[in-house]
Amino acid sequence: MPLPLSTATLRKSESISRHQYGAIGTRLEDPKSAAIYANVNEKVETWTEITYFALVKLSIPGIMLPKFIISFYLYFSTTLGEDTFSLPFPMWLPFDWKTPHGYLIAYAIQYAAVYYVFHAAVCHLGFLIGSCEILMAFAMDLKQEFNTLVEKPDENQTELKKKLSKFIQFHCSAKQLVEELADLYKFIFSFGVLWSISNICSTLLLVEMEMVNNAGNLLGLIQPLTLMFWSFVLVLLYCDFGERVCGEFDAVHNTIEECDWYLFPIEIQKMLLTIMMADQPVVLKGFANVVITRETSKKIANGGYSYFNILRQFVK
Repeated sequence: MPLPLSTATLRKSESISRHQYGAIGTRLEDPKSAAIYANVNEKVETWTEITYFALVKLSIPGIMLPKFIISFYLYFSTTLGEDTFSLPFPMWLPFDWKTPHGYLIAYAIQYAAVYYVFHAAVCHLGFLIGSCEILMAFAMDLKQEFNTLVEKPDENQTELKKKLSKFIQFHCSAKQLVEELADLYKFIFSFGVLWSISNICSTLLLVEMEMVNNAGNLLGLIQPLTLMFWSFVLVLLYCDFGERVCGEFDAVHNTIEECDWYLFPIEIQKMLLTIMMADQPVVLKGFANVVITRETSKKIANGGYSYFNILRQFVK
């Protein structure tokens, strides 16, 4: 499961958040820009509600309840007695939990732990999605601002210089935010990849063992399949939003390159050419300089399945 972020990572995220809100504050004066950020705010709220509902309202019961129901059902309907009790996750406890009362206490401890971890995961995904959505909004705002500037090549040169200078300043601020996010993204993505590959591999093995040992026990498959589902979703979200952020800033770069810069006065042409030459493509990378794209998510899933095949041969 995704763990809470470290102190250093949280400090980094707080720094990024402060820069983002400061940059947004200066752009809200323009009604067109304000509409872009209002739309982003709605998207982030929607994503947060969806992840909270899916992780907390659906996934936690899906992970925790099946074994609880099966254990008590077998306890009261068979003669197996205390051997029917099993916890969703292996753990050591300083008391005998293989009794009805002990099992309820152990189950409550695990439920509380899973509840906390999944709430942390919601915050984790909320920050990640929110940051990426805001950066994409910056890119859309940059495109909109630049298109407005180039629509009037005959505008007063002094006024055009001021507007272009503000555009360059905003462009640099947005790129700086992307660089700060890239450092944090690298750590988060690397952790997510390792967790997803190991979870996909181990979950497939557990599913196979469960189907062999308890062929008719479909409830027992809900927990591992839910964990494996979130492994895929987590990596897919990382890769999808990473590629979308890079794509939006690439679109800004293309908009600048494709403009009719030669229609402007010489001094403005020099400023535009400077922007074109200085603008470097945005690339988000994970560990070992792996570029974060949707194609990468497929490779990670395939990697988890490959490790599963190796482990299965070893177990056999």
